[in-house]
Amino acid sequence: MYSKIDKLASSFTNRLKFFKKGIGDFTYLESLQNELEFFLSSPNIDINWIKTQEIFSRKILSGNFLSPYSHHLPEESKIAYIKMLVPKNIPHKPFVCIHFAATGDQGFSKRLLGLALPLLKKKIISVILEIPYYGKRKPKTQFHVFVNTLSDFFKMAAGTILEGISLVNYFQKEGYPIVAVTGISMGGIIASYVGAFCRLRTPVISCLGPHSPESVFLKGMLSNSVAWQAIAKDLDGDIQTAREYVRSRMILYELSSLPVPLAVNSSIVIGGTKDGYVLPESVQRLHEHWKGSELRWVKAGHVSGIFTKTKQFRKAIVDAFLKEEEILALTKN
Repeated sequence: MYSKIDKLASSFTNRLKFFKKGIGDFTYLESLQNELEFFLSSPNIDINWIKTQEIFSRKILSGNFLSPYSHHLPEESKIAYIKMLVPKNIPHKPFVCIHFAATGDQGFSKRLLGLALPLLKKKIISVILEIPYYGKRKPKTQFHVFVNTLSDFFKMAAGTILEGISLVNYFQKEGYPIVAVTGISMGGIIASYVGAFCRLRTPVISCLGPHSPESVFLKGMLSNSVAWQAIAKDLDGDIQTAREYVRSRMILYELSSLPVPLAVNSSIVIGGTKDGYVLPESVQRLHEHWKGSELRWVKAGHVSGIFTKTKQFRKAIVDAFLKEEEILALTKN
């Protein structure tokens, strides 16, 4: 039985469709397999630290960098923006956690207040990324977070993944001993991709994240929020033709067919028992593929889980760092 809140939320989003302008860049979508190989390139980035704010005993650093995926992104999305929350005075470099956005999570405030500030008490630095097509990076022709085309969705995902991998590389080169990645919902699956493609030890904490976007857009409640008619029109076919095409593209991003994170033994997967958007079986499938990962459940639907289970998500982040610290200590002995 799925959450009543999820059903209510889906009735609202069903009226505000994703991909209402259809397929978009068809050539790009046909080359997605080649784009997956690009994630293994691990490009370097140069972060411009442009502002520092001091608030009591902590600092918020604001920075930006040119997205390594900028050649595929619209002009408004080419520059990536980050905020980094650090202690004001610290004698050594602590752990770093990179946070990716859930669907609809524009800006920095929600992740900053709900996750980053409490984690700082545990000596965990947080880096929050504004993803392509969101917030300051949203194209002028796009309404809110509802990307215009199917190709925009894949460019958003690919850009975020490559930016995430580049951030992991950057902070590990800066000497931070453990760099983990996390996110809720869409942020959870993005973190999972980063962990899968990154060739560095990177613990993943996926909170309410699926094993594949296909599970979300074709099986979960979000399937009714897709402009299937617009996609069908671009394909000169019917709704079934549209669904099959979208499925064929999305299964390329199925985590169960991708590498397992190097730090899988310190990775934690969290699912919602009443989730109508990210179905419990999808979370289970990710855990089974990531042999050695830990699976946790929260008694909640998707929407209620996002807003009420933050404490459990924070605990999982802390636990993942402790697991990785223990593993690294054992390998040194």
